Amino acid sequence: MLIGILMNSVFKKDKVKLLLILFFLGMYILCTSPVNAAADIRVTSQQIRFDVKTKPTADISANHKIRFERRKERKFDSKSIYYIVNELQDNRGNSISPKYLRAKMSGWSDYHALDNFIKFLDDDDLKSTVKFKLAKEAWWKVPSGTYKGWLESGKSPAIRVIVHIRSYTNVSVYPDNVEINATSGPGIYKPEEKARLKVEANHHNWLLNINTEPLIYQGDSDDEAKILPKNILLALGDSEYSYNKMDEKMIINGSNYRRGINTDISLKVKVGWKHTAGTYKGKINFTLTNR
Repeated sequence: MLIGILMNSVFKKDKVKLLLILFFLGMYILCTSPVNAAADIRVTSQQIRFDVKTKPTADISANHKIRFERRKERKFDSKSIYYIVNELQDNRGNSISPKYLRAKMSGWSDYHALDNFIKFLDDDDLKSTVKFKLAKEAWWKVPSGTYKGWLESGKSPAIRVIVHIRSYTNVSVYPDNVEINATSGPGIYKPEEKARLKVEANHHNWLLNINTEPLIYQGDSDDEAKILPKNILLALGDSEYSYNKMDEKMIINGSNYRRGINTDISLKVKVGWKHTAGTYKGKINFTLTNR
C-alpha cells in the first residue's frame, strides 16, 4: 500500500524519479533475497574413492583431492563452507564409523575426523584444496566389501564417498620347525616348545587345510624308517580332548571365526618298538584358501 501511494505521488511529479525508485527497490529485493550457496560453490569432483587392497600399515589416501572454488562475483556474500560425513554402509548392514574418515584443508598440518563438521573453505578464500584419508584402524573393524556414504554440507554440493575393502587372508606358523626327542622307548612324546598358528582375515569365507607328511628317519638304516601320519596327533589350543589323528587332513572353517585365528599348535607323536632310535623329520602343511 505504501509503495503504491509513493509511486502514484511520484508519477504525477516526475517519471524520472519513478524509475529511480523502482531501480533502488529492485536492488533492495535482490540483496535481501536468500542466496543459493550450493550454486555458488564449484567442486572438481562429486565422488572420492578408497581402494584398500591389502592389510594397511598406514592410513589410506583417497583416489584424488577435491578443489573447492567460490564464484568471484558472489564473494561479497561468502560464508565458510563446512562438511560432515554420514555413516558408510555396505549391503549387509555393516558400517564404517565417520570417525575413520579424515580430511585436511590447504594450509593445515593435520587431518581431522569427519564425525564433526570440518571447514573446507574459509569465508575470505575463493578456493581451497582438500585431501582425504581413511584411518588404517577401519580395516580391523569391518569385513571386506563396498561401503558407501555422503559428505554433506548444505551450503555446497554433496560428495559421494565409496570405500572398497578387498578380501584378505594370510597364514603364518612360528617357529617353522620343532623338535621331538623320543629318548625313553615307546610312548607318546611332545615337542619341547609349541608352535604358534596365526590366520589373519577380514572375512569368513576361508578354509584352512592341515595335513601331515610322514616323518622320515634321518640316520643310516637299511629300511626306510618313518613315523606315519596316523601316529601324529595335532590340536589347536591346549585341550587334551581335541587331538586329531593326522592320517586325514584337518579342516578349519573360517565361518566359525570372526577375524581369523591366533592359537598354539599342540603336537604329539606315538613312537613304538619298530621305530629306530634317532632323528625324524617331516612337514605339516597349512594351506589357506577362499571359499
